Amino acid sequence: MFTAAAARSLALPDDLTVAGVAELAALGWTPDRIRNQVNAHRWQRIGRAVILHNHEPDRADLEAAALAVLGPRAALTSF
Repeated sequence: MFTAAAARSLALPDDLTVAGVAELAALGWTPDRIRNQVNAHRWQRIGRAVILHNHEPDRADLEAAALAVLGPRAALTSF
């Protein structure tokens, strides 16, 4: 038997490593529960983005976090 938070954590898609706070709220996560995960150092918060692991974010994580923070009209480019 899992706690409610553990059950929600297991319900996250396996390939989801970065999510916006609004996306997590749609999955049933409250702001307090998100904050608890961040304070327990299980997740990392960058603005409105949450990195859903506690190891060093890689480039893909940071790019996904930037897109989550900047919104749906954002685009990543490079030279």
